[in-house]
Amino acid sequence: MTRIVEPAILACPRCNYPMRRTRYASIHFYAATYWSDGYTSTISVAGNPDLGVCCSCESIFWVEDAEELGIMHREPESTQWPWWKRGLARFDEKATATLAKEKAWRAIPDQWHFAGQIEPPRARELLWALAQGVGDTPARERRLRQKIWWVGNHPDRGGYAIRDPMTPAQAHENRLALLELVRQDGETHKRHLTEAELLRQLGYFDEALAVLEHTLLIGNETAVLLAENARARETKVVKVGGWSELEGG
Repeated sequence: MTRIVEPAILACPRCNYPMRRTRYASIHFYAATYWSDGYTSTISVAGNPDLGVCCSCESIFWVEDAEELGIMHREPESTQWPWWKRGLARFDEKATATLAKEKAWRAIPDQWHFAGQIEPPRARELLWALAQGVGDTPARERRLRQKIWWVGNHPDRGGYAIRDPMTPAQAHENRLALLELVRQDGETHKRHLTEAELLRQLGYFDEALAVLEHTLLIGNETAVLLAENARARETKVVKVGGWSELEGG
């Protein structure tokens, strides 16, 4: 069961405008579908983006770079208490604690009450972010290019009302650049499966098959499925089973 708690207030790294970030006590994902590019489709709306768009200056930023200003506490029930109940509260431990929460709530800056929600960037904004140097480290460039790769594959997943924002040439260039970044990883299941999938989608079928023969992938069901599609000269993203295996490799 997904349970939401009081949101955090973060400051935009560029303009310092306060924004709300949802916090979860627990998250449950429903009906997960795993894809050959590593993307997971679910019907859950829970989760927070790692890239955000400021609702004031519209800059795109990494959420981990935004300073947390505090927690947006809910208005406590004590704000509606009559004077006599407030007076008696000092004799009751629970009521005293409620008044302490009220004091913290009243100290919240007025601007926080009007703070907008951090939203993830739209498909075309990801391309803009890449062009503007938001991927300012190899790790961040990889995360950004992976998001762009996933968005480009969405039309082939079915059920997505998202158009590929890239031209075929842009998609090809992004896959090539992502491939070079992936190859910098260590020897893991995930690295080799991702490398093979990029090669397959690029149309380099023989190279993809060579990667899928790595000893780390012996007996891996996802590798078998990718190999079948590579032999069939198929470049579209496909549903796979057991993508969660990749995290353990």
